Amino acid sequence: MEHFALPHLTAIAITVVMAVAAAVVPRRIPALRRDLVPYLAAAVLGGAWLWVQIDNIADGFVASKDLPFQLSDWAVLVAVVALVTLRPIAVEMAWFWGLAGAIWAVLTPDTSRGFEHLNTWFFFVAHSGVIVAACYLVFGRRIVPRPGAAWRAATFSVVVFLVAAIADITTGGNYMFLREPPARGSLLDFMGPWPWYLLSAAVMALVVLVALEAPFRRSVKACLRPRLRAIDTAESDRRPA
Repeated sequence: MEHFALPHLTAIAITVVMAVAAAVVPRRIPALRRDLVPYLAAAVLGGAWLWVQIDNIADGFVASKDLPFQLSDWAVLVAVVALVTLRPIAVEMAWFWGLAGAIWAVLTPDTSRGFEHLNTWFFFVAHSGVIVAACYLVFGRRIVPRPGAAWRAATFSVVVFLVAAIADITTGGNYMFLREPPARGSLLDFMGPWPWYLLSAAVMALVVLVALEAPFRRSVKACLRPRLRAIDTAESDRRPA
């Protein structure tokens, strides 16, 4: 696929519109905050991801490139878990990996196929779906990242990095582009030669994670403040006069 050609720009525009709608509409239509909606979204997201894996196998599975060890794969799976369970830790990882990882898969898809191939459609449903799901959970359902979420995301990201590194060594692959940048171009092309672009990417990733947490620090404190006041009031009532 040619990057930023009309079909690609259309896919990006649809992703943006759906992400905004997922963040805003559930606040105005309470029915969209019911459990059935996230279950349906999880089914669509998980089904699209599974289709891509099945298509890879049917097309002639190659361990060096077809294992689900890219960061965007982990983002899709954790988004499915977040939609089904609504657990804060899963929502946090969907938020960080969706906006720091899957978004790059949408902007610079590493695929040679165009939209005439069904696999490409499912690729965008899966990766754009992570972004939409993250916006729905964080803004539509208001399950905001808790204090320290960026550092937890960084820790999990290191674990994923190590898994990808082991897979690269074992299979001779290029998972998470640890050996070389994508052949079709990406932001890594501007971060220096190998292996220095890995350090640049790590620093940039940490900055992005902290930036993605920053808008919620005040909102989390605002949510906790009434509870803290209630606790202080209860304790003062129990104190002897």
